[in-house]
Amino acid sequence: MELSFAVQSAAFLYSIPLGAALGVVYGIIALLRKTLNLKKGAVVALDVTFMLLCSLSIFYFSLGFLEGYIRLYVIFGAALGFFIYRLTVGRIMQRILNPILLCVKRIIIAIFTKIKIIAKKLLKIGNQILYNIVGRIVLFIKSKLSINLSNKKRTRYGKKSKRKRSLGSD
Repeated sequence: MELSFAVQSAAFLYSIPLGAALGVVYGIIALLRKTLNLKKGAVVALDVTFMLLCSLSIFYFSLGFLEGYIRLYVIFGAALGFFIYRLTVGRIMQRILNPILLCVKRIIIAIFTKIKIIAKKLLKIGNQILYNIVGRIVLFIKSKLSINLSNKKRTRYGKKSKRKRSLGSD
């Protein structure tokens, strides 16, 4: 079945906003990469995810407009919309959002460093409290049981000496 020129030109013109929408998604992904300082593996995973999203969106777009035929002019229209967005509105949005996200990132880092300092102090205080409590419990048990380990003389292997000492000379 042959597609009319009107359907093909409408598909091309509608693919331009599709490319712009994909440009918005790419801008969000780029901001995530900059703010989160992702490693190479995560960047590759995000790029592959974006490519899959682009291919699926163009496929479903072609399914709806062109009865499943993927035409080169649809891909060209989407690429044109993507680059128009990225070179105009995308640059403006990056210039606006980058300083805001950098400021938010600095605030979050400052908050987490304060929380870390407070947590360390609380752990240190808690450790001292536990040390004092254990020490007092040991003293209480010793006083109640009247255990005095220093007066008991023991020899090797924990046994009492059976031999008595004489007061005189040998």
